[in-house]
Amino acid sequence: MGSDSTQVVVQMESVIHGRHDLLTVVLARITHECRREAFETEVRRGFSQVRPT
Repeated sequence: MGSDSTQVVVQMESVIHGRHDLLTVVLARITHECRREAFETEVRRGFSQVRPT
C-alpha cells in the first residue's frame, strides 16, 4: 500500500469512527440492491444461480 492509499484509509477510519452502525446499514442496503438487480437480470435471462437476500 502506498503512502496515498494509507492516508486515504486513515482518513476513512477517521470519518467512520463512531458511525459504524450507519455504515453497516448503508453497505447492507447497497449490497441488497445490487444482489436484487443481479437476480432480476438473471431471471430475465431465464436461469439464475443468484439468490435474493
